[in-house]
Amino acid sequence: KKWNPFVTDSLEPRHLLVNAYNEKIRKRLLYDIPFLRNIIMSPWVFGKTLPYIVTPVFVLVNLILFLGPQTREENAALTIFWAGWWPGIMLVFPFLGRIWCAVCPFMAVGNIFQEFATNMGVQLKKWPSWAKEGGPAFAFGLFYIILMWEELWDLPQSGALSACLLLLITSGAVINSVIYEKRLWCRHLCPIGAMNKMFATLSMTEVRTWKSNCEGCTTAECINGGSPTVAHDNYALKGCTMDLKNNQLRDMGDCVMCMSCVANCQRESPEFNLRPLGQDYGLPWLLPKTIQSSENMALSQVETNFWLGGIVCILQGSVLLHYLPKILTDFGMDPTIATVGPALNTSFATHALLTFAILGFPGGLSFIADKAAVPLESSIKVLQRQLTRTPAENGAIKTLYESMLKQNADLSAAVKEWDQDGDGTVSDWEVKEAFKLLAIPEYEYDLLLNLLGEEEGRTVSSLFDDIQELYFDVQEAQQGPKSLVGSENNFETKLTFVEIFNRLDKDGSGFLSRDEFISMSKGGYFKKSLSEEELNDLFDQADVLGAGRLNLFEFMSILRKNIKIGIQEIGYGYLPLSWGSLTAYWLGLGMQELGLTLARVPSTFNVWISQRLRDGIPQYVFDTSTIHVVQASVMLVSYIASVALTQKLCDDNRIGPVRFATHAVTQSIGAVITLYLMLSPEAIVSAYR
Repeated sequence: KKWNPFVTDSLEPRHLLVNAYNEKIRKRLLYDIPFLRNIIMSPWVFGKTLPYIVTPVFVLVNLILFLGPQTREENAALTIFWAGWWPGIMLVFPFLGRIWCAVCPFMAVGNIFQEFATNMGVQLKKWPSWAKEGGPAFAFGLFYIILMWEELWDLPQSGALSACLLLLITSGAVINSVIYEKRLWCRHLCPIGAMNKMFATLSMTEVRTWKSNCEGCTTAECINGGSPTVAHDNYALKGCTMDLKNNQLRDMGDCVMCMSCVANCQRESPEFNLRPLGQDYGLPWLLPKTIQSSENMALSQVETNFWLGGIVCILQGSVLLHYLPKILTDFGMDPTIATVGPALNTSFATHALLTFAILGFPGGLSFIADKAAVPLESSIKVLQRQLTRTPAENGAIKTLYESMLKQNADLSAAVKEWDQDGDGTVSDWEVKEAFKLLAIPEYEYDLLLNLLGEEEGRTVSSLFDDIQELYFDVQEAQQGPKSLVGSENNFETKLTFVEIFNRLDKDGSGFLSRDEFISMSKGGYFKKSLSEEELNDLFDQADVLGAGRLNLFEFMSILRKNIKIGIQEIGYGYLPLSWGSLTAYWLGLGMQELGLTLARVPSTFNVWISQRLRDGIPQYVFDTSTIHVVQASVMLVSYIASVALTQKLCDDNRIGPVRFATHAVTQSIGAVITLYLMLSPEAIVSAYR
């Protein structure tokens, strides 16, 4: 009520699911700093900035790049592009996420063409389904090509080719803008947008709406626009150009912080909040596990994708690529290969092959390491269980799980057995009472309690998951790590098995019928869509009691057998290291050259000035030792954050220490190689050639 007068007067069950700790750590800027809302409501923030400032400047920059001198030493626009824009955008991500996309010149031009098309009567299409499914792979492929083009044609030292790069991305925005409504290119296809999406999940700011504040709203002006509050702002009038439902965002990857939802909503429900870094990955992931409070450990909510994770890796590879002469020298090869331009000869082919390989090196290394770690971890886990767990303990686990399975209780009855006082948590005495109801021999009580461990505030859902994991550990130890795995798939959702079961149980019977189970195909639960035939087969496998319906434990068992954790879940742990590598490299270029921009203005416009005036133009260049200190500091912080985030993601997905250690070592190798190249005195000249 304090923050929003439209909120309901009564609490409903879903309101109790809000993590109170997560609410306390947010600072609501629009309420604490009221004049911010006035700034956001101004049409000059985005609405008039894009057509009247961004677009003309973009056209001017491209003209200078095409018509001006072709090297950075003589072209101020080329210097700003490579030595200013890159370090600038990397430094923006932790503070304002993807806000660059809100003022992006590519889409500013696309908006102009879109408005022209609609004024000419063109009926813009809805977004096709292939964009979401195939967009990340397209962005990955295009980014790989662009990075190879940048290296092989030496784009940072060519004004015309740099302009061609800008126009290539602009053409994608324009083509999609005149065919599809809103910003399909930015949301799903743009390679720069894909990079921004990844790094924006680490942002310390967010735009969010709590669902309860939207109750009773029938206009959805935050999405559709058209609010009378923005009648003077053509940009905000369109609503959310990324077609997002702000109250359903899992992370800040897609939001460009254009504030259209804030400007449109007459209830003032959308909030602009300050939050800890990496909130989307759950907190507090930067702290050691030993000092974390379990009640504050929220799971990561970031929606992962294999191809977007690949972009993180090739971006880290692009940093190594800038040090190709040093790499060639260290391997005893001719360093001049790194400077060979396009030609039909062996040297250029070698340059191209090396470029392709180095871009893919970080991703390939992590992928191979993960593939090697999975069977190793399973084998070690089986061996550990055989050495540390007695036959009596294994027997007790099997007895418990199979008793729960055969009991064939509906969901509410199963929950009631373990949470008898209805407080949402399971205490030790409630566990023992459940053992009695399941007819577990009394001499097995202490064995099972010891295996389940003590956890304050444990929920029924987490307890069921622990019991099931213990059971499958026993099965693996007896039958081998591969024996229970069928056709594997990856989960798309962050919901627990119990929550999924509850959603699928449409009739509230506490069991899943065949039709309810098959409805999973339409719920977006899997990375790879399953056909009805495949789900029918899974249902038949799961129905071990032959009742024609599934209880909770039959359902959990079949999912556990067929669901795996893909590398993309862990791969997002490399995000801080990739950001740190890029930031350290581009900051080095900025510290070397951005301070020379004014001195390069005369040559840019072919204006002669006397040497006396030229000497009077301020020039700022940092010395090599200062650059190295900054680069080493950024790399160290990002490396620590990467290992911590990887640990958090492994914990969230119940990934063991072997797989985590493998990725931590891989990240260490990447950080050491990058630092070695950056801090090599002879590499600083060739790296910024």
